[in-house]
Formats: sequence, structure tokens, C-alpha cells
Amino acid sequence: YKDENFLSVTFQENYKSAKGAKAKRSFRTVNYDLKAGKALSVDDMVQKNGALLKALQNAVQSQMSKKKAASFPASVIQAGMRSAGVYFKDNGTVGFSLPVS
Repeated sequence: YKDENFLSVTFQENYKSAKGAKAKRSFRTVNYDLKAGKALSVDDMVQKNGALLKALQNAVQSQMSKKKAASFPASVIQAGMRSAGVYFKDNGTVGFSLPVS
């Protein structure tokens, strides 16, 4: 996403840590305030509070199968919020990525 004051970029990287190892995937986000000339952290853009946790829980329930969603209770989602990524899409929606192992 880009406008005159803001740039949001995502990177999806696939890699193997050793020969024959299972491929791993990394998803990173970079958000940049073009007017201020600085990168923005997730904490600069999002309040990590109960309302966000509830919204993420609802997203997990609606976007995953019940079996998979059961692996992501509130405690797992809350722990993932510490290193989450936020990004903006061209259609105006906001994406929120949580690390999963």
C-alpha cells in the first residue's frame, strides 16, 4: 500500500535452515511514514489491548477450521501479539500477522 504520506510493504520469505530440512516461512512487514521520514513499529500504530485480542480471537475462529482454531487459545494469540506484524492492503483493509510455530 502506498499513498503520499505512507508506505506499507510485506515480505514473505521461504528458507531451509539445513540441507534436507523442512522449508520454513517468514512473513515480515515494514511500515514507513514518508512525511516524517521514519519507520513505524506496530506499537506506533496499534493499541494492544483487550479489544484487539477479542478481534484476533474472532478472526481465528472465522478463518480457521475448528480443529486448527483450537490450537490458538487466547494465551497463544496474546503471546504472539508481542511480535506481530501490521500491514495495509491496496483495498484499504488492515492485515495483522501473528507468528506461528
